[in-house]
Amino acid sequence: MEGTQRITKIGLMGYPGYIFLQKIRYGYGHQRYDEKRTILHNWYSALRSYLPVLYHADDTSDLYKKKKEEYSALKEKLADVANEIDIARKRYKSTFENPEMYDPEEATFEALLEGIQERLDDITAITHIIDKGRSDDEEDGLVAG
Repeated sequence: MEGTQRITKIGLMGYPGYIFLQKIRYGYGHQRYDEKRTILHNWYSALRSYLPVLYHADDTSDLYKKKKEEYSALKEKLADVANEIDIARKRYKSTFENPEMYDPEEATFEALLEGIQERLDDITAITHIIDKGRSDDEEDGLVAG
């Protein structure tokens, strides 16, 4: 409950709050590789669902044309992430979770997850989705997610 209260004070709600929550959940504490992969997929899925809404405009102004071009570039980045998540799903082995058993492919798998995180961070930063929070002295009581 304490973590939710902290997110509430930031002022993010809906998809931006959910994306922020997935971002801070990734790598927090001890996580199995399959948990990390699931968190990355949740982050990706929220971006894939929210970006069309964020970049939608009903007019033909220059702003709309610029947003359409930006969204097109983001769709390509999201497609790359989707491909990497699929590769991670196929390469995951339960032996990666056993600290007593070394699998030489584990390091490659971990690098793959880190690459996915970097791309999701890039997309999140480019879109400024989680940059719109409130400071602590502004209105409280908003809930993320």
